[in-house]
Amino acid sequence: MVAIYSTDDEEVMCIFETALINLNEFQAFSDVVNPVFDRELLLAWSTIGNLFLKGVSRMTFTLYRNGHPLRVRYTSREFDLIRQHALTTMEGYMFLTDLRRRRISLQPHSGNAVSFVFTEEQEPDVRSMIGRFVRVVREAVINPVAGTLRYLRTHSIEPLELDTESAAYDFWTSRTIDELAR
Repeated sequence: MVAIYSTDDEEVMCIFETALINLNEFQAFSDVVNPVFDRELLLAWSTIGNLFLKGVSRMTFTLYRNGHPLRVRYTSREFDLIRQHALTTMEGYMFLTDLRRRRISLQPHSGNAVSFVFTEEQEPDVRSMIGRFVRVVREAVINPVAGTLRYLRTHSIEPLELDTESAAYDFWTSRTIDELAR
């Protein structure tokens, strides 16, 4: 449980209040209505929600402002919903890696290649996965003025094993003459 009491800094209190109201509204979200939520706040709640992956089961936030408490509960269920809303997953073959500019390109089984940016902390993982089939959890960073996609940010990346028996087997993997003939 986190309790926040009114301070002299009105801007800080507005930030906390906005964040809690946004979380509360998201949790009341239904599929009938499709409101637009503040993406940066959802990502912040997703980051805080990583505590659920470490064994926390529930968080309660209470903001005391002008003598009136605003209580918002946050559970692992809401965390899962926020992650689904804020982050997406993509699988594909990682190629065209630019370590200097921290960019990777991913070729999915179908469709066009997609470029991502990654952090300095992710560089060792990226180096070890060049040329492999991977799963990337990503976030679309939108230009707030134009409302257009600026870039895709990598949140996590992990190697995957390809199912060589499936029809979607990656064509970039070398095959024997017999396999090609079949």
